[in-house]
Amino acid sequence: MAPERLVLYGLDKYDWSLPWSKVFTLEPSPEMPLNRWQGPHDYETICVLYASLLGTCHGEKRNGSVRFFLEQENSNAAYLSWYHTFFVGAGYIQNKWPRLRRRSGLRGEIRWNFELRTWHFATLTWVFNAFYRRGVKGIPYNLEEFLSPLAVCVWVQRMGVREVGGIRIKQTSISLADQEFFSFILWKKYGIRAVPYRFHNGQYGLFITIAGAPIVSRLAEQCRPYIESFD
Repeated sequence: MAPERLVLYGLDKYDWSLPWSKVFTLEPSPEMPLNRWQGPHDYETICVLYASLLGTCHGEKRNGSVRFFLEQENSNAAYLSWYHTFFVGAGYIQNKWPRLRRRSGLRGEIRWNFELRTWHFATLTWVFNAFYRRGVKGIPYNLEEFLSPLAVCVWVQRMGVREVGGIRIKQTSISLADQEFFSFILWKKYGIRAVPYRFHNGQYGLFITIAGAPIVSRLAEQCRPYIESFD
């Protein structure tokens, strides 16, 4: 499924003195130091990056640029392959298959884990700033804009566990106020009813009720031509 729209972000950061072929490229070159890699960044790529940061992924900011550590764990190996290929195709990571780590889940299921590191981007500092306030990760104020159907599916695929009565989403280091804001955005944009709940360790997550689960399934079907490995 092709993105509904192409939006280029960070154009104010471009160095227009560079040759045109260097401005719109993600490849390194002598004219473009690593900390000034430009873009462009299309809408769905930003959405998937947002979905990743809603989970266990995190960012690192230094010297006027940022990079992101895209940690991914899932029992669906086909989805992991898609996830890696997606960011390679977008030009955010090197075309090298990461080392998969196998471990057993709490219920005995086999799960796979890898971590990807993006290149440094001067034009993605706004994404970092949206998620991190005073060094603490939270839900970004502009989440609604980048919570596309594909982003919802990636977020649920990454962090969701199906249970009787709905889908449980474990999001660590997110405050109750942020969870309530996230719940409001899900309801406002898609009609998904998600209820904040508290873990035994004092952290909070979201529980997508059985009424909201079919909506998530319909979004997955909408995205299936784009990513066939949703389970």
